Amino acid sequence: IVEGREVSSCTLPNGTVCDEWKLFRGECVVEGVVSKATYAKGDTTVTAVFHIKAGTVILDAPALNITTQELKAVEAASGAKYATSDEKITFWEHQGEATTTQDGKETFMGMATK
Repeated sequence: IVEGREVSSCTLPNGTVCDEWKLFRGECVVEGVVSKATYAKGDTTVTAVFHIKAGTVILDAPALNITTQELKAVEAASGAKYATSDEKITFWEHQGEATTTQDGKETFMGMATK
């Protein structure tokens, strides 16, 4: 117990010790943990690079005319949802499935690739 709160730490594979909440917030570098995912449906792919600490995702989806587009986290009932400031582009990820919308229309729904 530290300063009136219970503290729990995680020991990472490289021996580094990190507070569990810092790890949850993405404040600890974890070797071997990828914050990048690719989702596919047919010939269309969407690549997402998540920046958990910043609350952003960078999307690349050439077939959808999306190139290096940064979206910020927005409130979602479940999963993780991100949007441009004008909400013209949204990206929602939930249990390995991703959906993008552009100008309010669904333009992609695909599953994470292994």
